[in-house]
Amino acid sequence: MNEQIYIYIIVLIVGAIVGAWIFMSISKFFRKKGYQDRAEFAKFSEEEAEKLLEKSGYKIIEKQKKATVITNIDGRDHVGYVACDYIVKKGKNIYVAEVKSGQVGTAPNEPSTRRQLLEYDYVYEPDGLLLVNMLDQRIHEVSFAFPKPVSDRFIFKVAVVALTVLFIAMLIWMLFQLRIF
Repeated sequence: MNEQIYIYIIVLIVGAIVGAWIFMSISKFFRKKGYQDRAEFAKFSEEEAEKLLEKSGYKIIEKQKKATVITNIDGRDHVGYVACDYIVKKGKNIYVAEVKSGQVGTAPNEPSTRRQLLEYDYVYEPDGLLLVNMLDQRIHEVSFAFPKPVSDRFIFKVAVVALTVLFIAMLIWMLFQLRIF
């Protein structure tokens, strides 16, 4: 009887190991297939983006343009890279074009896309930024503006002017009440 229990336990352990190995192999296959499908779709989208850009009057100057970025962390420099999809030209203006083909990131104001475009704007210093949305076949021109915060000094100046105007208005009102005017 004890021997049968040991055999069942061994069969159970071997079965679990073989089952886990089969599960991992199948999962790896489908993950790899998913990556391949996404890579093929991205390549297709970039080819379509090139056609859309050229049809819209942009001339492609460079593809996958890399720029070096040095990040200093705790006094040590770390070299990294930024790579944009395209550098394009229209008229005299040079643009960085970023292609988005998935459900996420196609909106220019989506946080990760906005940060990516801001980084490109800072690193490449183009005349403009383009977000090529392959879902709706549109090219969005994107620019950034950073409103300056209202300073305490400005608020103080406005308050002084407002109080001065109020004081003069009260003075004029009092003069009219005393019939001096």
